[in-house]
Amino acid sequence: MDSSSQWIRVVPMLCIMGTIFFLSHQPGDTFDSVLFFPGEDKIAHFTIYFLLGWSVIYACGWHKGAARVKRCGVVTISICLLYGLSDELHQYFIPGRSTSLADLVADFCGAGVAVLTWLQALKRKAGKKNY
Repeated sequence: MDSSSQWIRVVPMLCIMGTIFFLSHQPGDTFDSVLFFPGEDKIAHFTIYFLLGWSVIYACGWHKGAARVKRCGVVTISICLLYGLSDELHQYFIPGRSTSLADLVADFCGAGVAVLTWLQALKRKAGKKNY
């Protein structure tokens, strides 16, 4: 893979990160009228970090080989967790917003499930090649 196509793979990740930053920068009362049930924000955190996790995996280039797959999984979880931490810190300075450990846990779980589903897809693909 040439270097220009590797940089293109980073674009979805940067777009999702930009969306997270934009949404986190909105004042706290912006979202009060759109919540339908308690805990809905945790589902939103899980979902967006699931998508961020997949975009980081995509940026890794779908590497083959056990060592590279493991490294990609660790990098994905690390990037998502660090971005989640920075997101919570950012929200501390936005009027009407606050930091939340529960949000960070939902972020981590979303990224973790993304990695687990990716690993499962790799296993299925490897199993089909054996037939």
